[in-house]
Amino acid sequence: MLVVEDEEPVRNLAARILSGRGYQILTAGSGKEALEVVNKYSAKIDLLLTDVVLPGMIGGEIADALREADPDLKVLYMSGYTKNAIVQQGRLEKDVNLLEKPFGPRELAEAVRQVIDREPPTASCTRREAS
Repeated sequence: MLVVEDEEPVRNLAARILSGRGYQILTAGSGKEALEVVNKYSAKIDLLLTDVVLPGMIGGEIADALREADPDLKVLYMSGYTKNAIVQQGRLEKDVNLLEKPFGPRELAEAVRQVIDREPPTASCTRREAS
């Protein structure tokens, strides 16, 4: 699992919670760093847990980039904004998996398990303007 979060305390907490549940965790503080980590990692990444709003590259862009190599990659977004606000801002589609911050260990573990247990995605997660 890859955890992408620009706030180090949140990133470290999520990694600690999930590794304590038996998940193998990779971490990155930005989209660019996430792509570098994935390029150096030889095994399949089962889940991307990413903040929606990150400097330089939003979470949906990271997901799209990683899905080029693995279309079955599952994604769980996290944000301090409500799902409705993020959809209205055009940052994500309304049917994506979103965990609202702040969250506790149980909420994080349950959200991750639910996403892992679902069927693979069928469409892109970033909203695109019509041409």
